[in-house]
Amino acid sequence: MTTFKPTIARYWCVTDLECTGLDPQRHEIIQIARVVIDTVDHHIVTSLTMSQYIQPARWDQRDDEAMEV
Repeated sequence: MTTFKPTIARYWCVTDLECTGLDPQRHEIIQIARVVIDTVDHHIVTSLTMSQYIQPARWDQRDDEAMEV
């Protein structure tokens, strides 16, 4: 495994979105999560970690295959 060592940023923010499908015209975000990584001390900053569920307005337009993932 190759180790990546950034030269500029101490903190990296990794964001993950879960959606009701892949079409941005029809589908919506239903969950957003964030993890902040301290690249100097090599740990996750747990006080900045979050996950939030979002109630979609158009649940009937969801892609059933996307919901299985």
